[in-house]
Amino acid sequence: MSTVFTGAYFDELKKQGNPVFHYAFSTKPPPSRSTLALRAIRHSTSPYLISGQPTASSSSCLTYLGTTQSQPPSIVRFPWNWVNAEDTSQIAGVVSVRRGDFTDWLEKEIQSASAGLCYDTSVNISHHGLNYLISSAWTPSAKPEWFKVVEPPATGSGGGLVTL
Repeated sequence: MSTVFTGAYFDELKKQGNPVFHYAFSTKPPPSRSTLALRAIRHSTSPYLISGQPTASSSSCLTYLGTTQSQPPSIVRFPWNWVNAEDTSQIAGVVSVRRGDFTDWLEKEIQSASAGLCYDTSVNISHHGLNYLISSAWTPSAKPEWFKVVEPPATGSGGGLVTL
């Protein structure tokens, strides 16, 4: 910005005879709303596979591997295609997140939303001879039991990927 725009801007002001005393430009990036702070990134290419063999295809992709650790992860080729060839015109990219990290994030998101759905219930049954009296009540819970993630008992097909 300083070499192209600012220089051209001041040159134009000088041509028109406008006085120039001092101008300062600064930018402040907006704060990140992401809770994921990557510390190391590595990238590689992922060729499109047909019958398990890499092919030259416009469906091949550039893969970014990011981590919150200081050392970037090793590159490992995946035995599947991230996007089907017929879908490449409709998809701009794919994001993959470790299942445990995703479920931890999802659990936090659902906890606050599900609190309003939790109720304390009570049921009272009494009888005198053959006469029964049943009463029930429910009130919003003062201490809701939160949503909990239950891990699947077995991994999914395709190297452990689970499609939701």
